[in-house]
Amino acid sequence: MRSAAVSRTAVVIVVIVVLLAATAGVYAVFLIGGNPTQTTSSTTVGNAVPNPNVFIEENTIQPGPGGLDPALTWDYSDMFFLNVYENLVRWNGPDPTTFVPWLASSWTIAPNASQVVFHLRQGITFQDGTPFNATAVKFSYDRAILINHEDGPEFLLSADFTMAIRGGPEYSSANTIHVTNTTEVQKYLAAGGVKVLDTYTVVFNFEHPYPEAATLGTFSWESGGSIVSPSYVIANCPGTTLTPGVTPGFECAFMQTHMMGTGPFMLQSYTPSSQIVFARYPNYWGTPSHTGPAKLSQYIVKYVPSVSTSELDLLSGAADAISLPTSNAFDLINKQIFASNGTIVSTHNGVRIWAAPTNTIATMLMNPRIHPFDDVNFRKAMAYAFPYQQFLQNVTNGFSLKLDGYLTPRMFGHDANIKGYNYDPTLAQQLFAKAGYTGSVTIIIESHDATNTEAAILFKQRVESLDPQITINIQSVDTPTWLTMFHNFEVPLRLGCCWVPDIADGSETLANWASPQGFTGLTTGFNNATVITWLNQAAASLNSSYRLELYSKVQKAMLDWAGIIPMYSPDAIQVERTWVLPSNSAIGRGVYNPQYGDGSGGAGGGYLAYYIQKANSTQFPIALSISMPGLLSAPSQISVMNAGLFGGVFLTPIAVRTVERESRR
Repeated sequence: MRSAAVSRTAVVIVVIVVLLAATAGVYAVFLIGGNPTQTTSSTTVGNAVPNPNVFIEENTIQPGPGGLDPALTWDYSDMFFLNVYENLVRWNGPDPTTFVPWLASSWTIAPNASQVVFHLRQGITFQDGTPFNATAVKFSYDRAILINHEDGPEFLLSADFTMAIRGGPEYSSANTIHVTNTTEVQKYLAAGGVKVLDTYTVVFNFEHPYPEAATLGTFSWESGGSIVSPSYVIANCPGTTLTPGVTPGFECAFMQTHMMGTGPFMLQSYTPSSQIVFARYPNYWGTPSHTGPAKLSQYIVKYVPSVSTSELDLLSGAADAISLPTSNAFDLINKQIFASNGTIVSTHNGVRIWAAPTNTIATMLMNPRIHPFDDVNFRKAMAYAFPYQQFLQNVTNGFSLKLDGYLTPRMFGHDANIKGYNYDPTLAQQLFAKAGYTGSVTIIIESHDATNTEAAILFKQRVESLDPQITINIQSVDTPTWLTMFHNFEVPLRLGCCWVPDIADGSETLANWASPQGFTGLTTGFNNATVITWLNQAAASLNSSYRLELYSKVQKAMLDWAGIIPMYSPDAIQVERTWVLPSNSAIGRGVYNPQYGDGSGGAGGGYLAYYIQKANSTQFPIALSISMPGLLSAPSQISVMNAGLFGGVFLTPIAVRTVERESRR
């Protein structure tokens, strides 16, 4: 854990310390509450900012095998989907448990929590000019369920353990993967899970009650919850007479490289393993606050697997922002100051750094399909052989939180009393001896992942010292290859980052890990009838205490099985030039909400580029234009005062921290 000087506790007052280029003092801005608030901007002097209307982010991630289709991909998808597609509802600012209307203007949840009716906004168009309406909503959700992609996002929509849209559990568990099963398609459609009541009203019916926060979190989720243009899909994807544009059981290759939503940016070009370019959609409806099109003309995400290359690009101005793995934190953060008082101070002028806790979960995942991981003694030996505290301190540099259970403290279902695995060399040696394995073990890591590379090296050293009869091999592959291997059950040991929960509720994460209907549970072979009963009971209960009790039992059973070992939750660290605005709010950044995550422990999902703009000058403006439309629920006030300080800490309700250094003339 990081220094006690930095709080992980929610706070009410947002305190921002901003360095102004033209003054020797520091202005502190206090944001209280949170309805849309705006200040005026003033001109500044200084060097011209390169490409002031184009925002370039460099990241170490790229879309998974499903590409850009929200019905297929839930790996590394946030930054791609959230800028082109939109949801019926979205998270309320930094809080992943409360929600605001988005494409929907309002909703009504039935008293028995097994139905929700959405009333939709009118006058919104997709980027192809076709209207957004209830038919589009039904098409998007039915499409994801009917494709039934193996290890796909429909798990949150159609599984018994999750939201369970009516007809979905039966369809998803039938012979419908890579098969167009017309009988099952007809049964699903007849069940009436998603029904159009009129042009702008759509109703969702569930198989069982589902808690409100989990339900709305699912509708806020960027993969299965993204609304696509039916006309665009039908025009470009084969379908059936019963399901135009959708061939049940099969993906559409066209949509893996194309996008068409209602969001502020359109897909301009996509070059796999290189970059993705988004262009401003000029007819964007402007969010619930009707603030018009995006200020940026382009948002470009470049895939750069080398962290050092990204750092050089940032400092040269070739990139506006980068994600920073926790293992590289002190490349750009003053280590001495952080060690002294927990304050983040950039080591370079003109650089701003944000850091915040996430809901991202790093684990040691062992595949019992591959020997020797079929032996529980060997799995537990490996769990006790990892030096957790040494790793957290020396590799993640204190930007992480040790996990004993399978959920972060910001998720429903977290149990602080659960005791997980810690480094115990004596017990590890005893269990290695009991397992009696002699030979090699392979750890597969993603080539871009500096943190996991360091984890694998450290683990190799420790295991081989504890049992000289075991050799650890480390194999590095690119992200698409890694994911393909994982989906084919070819990864013996997955170490470290990350699982990024799609909702702040344990129902999804625990079901995916503890049930063979979840792909991770299928990988580890965990299949316990009692645990499955607990999962079903917890998902369908509205009694919070009862749900917490059941999820605690599930986690303890999983720990005893030892197929997935909880390790830590990394912070998001995001680095940008100080010409990126707004400078005094996390809004628009991946660190803004702990549900945004990219799976690497770096910037949590890239930028919501609609809220971002660039200054015209390298100098920081005296007064900033700050817009926070529709994302916070209470009235807000902004006041500015001269604090007369140098440096500082920025705290939001999710404990985002930032500090910047600006060149002065």
